[in-house]
Amino acid sequence: MKVIVFIIACFAAVQAKITFENCHKGDDSVAVIRKLTVSPDPPSLSKNISATVDLELFKDLPENILVKTNIYKVTGIFGIPIPAPCFAGLGTCTQPYCKLFDKFKDQACPFFPKGVECDCPVKANVYAGQNITIVPPNLGPIIKFVASGQFRIEARLIEKDTKKEIFCYVFKGKALP
Repeated sequence: MKVIVFIIACFAAVQAKITFENCHKGDDSVAVIRKLTVSPDPPSLSKNISATVDLELFKDLPENILVKTNIYKVTGIFGIPIPAPCFAGLGTCTQPYCKLFDKFKDQACPFFPKGVECDCPVKANVYAGQNITIVPPNLGPIIKFVASGQFRIEARLIEKDTKKEIFCYVFKGKALP
């Protein structure tokens, strides 16, 4: 779950405040994000980000969950969204959540409660932290330049076997190179 927070923290803040909205249909979402802020606003893809998060996971997440992210760069006067390609696990991608979790474990672990093992699969609990420093991945100057600007991020968790969506949030924001 915290991998999603990292992706969002890297790419999303709008006019000094991140905006996020639950897009899950129905009342059976496995989690709720109660609070998510990042600093600086907007974040830079080149500098550390300070994140405050309060997320409750209602059910244990089994290993067969996929993370589906659709990241769009919103360009031009008409705000036409252009999908960001999947690169190094970031962008418009679908991948096993444990694989993504392992890749960003160092960024996720500070949000785990004391005494709870920071590992996948993730167990039901409240995952929170205030002003946790997140170090962005090294994307290189060209990718940072292309990736900066206004974004829309859709983050979903999907059961691999049934294809059932169990979590969905939409985030809108801006990122600096």
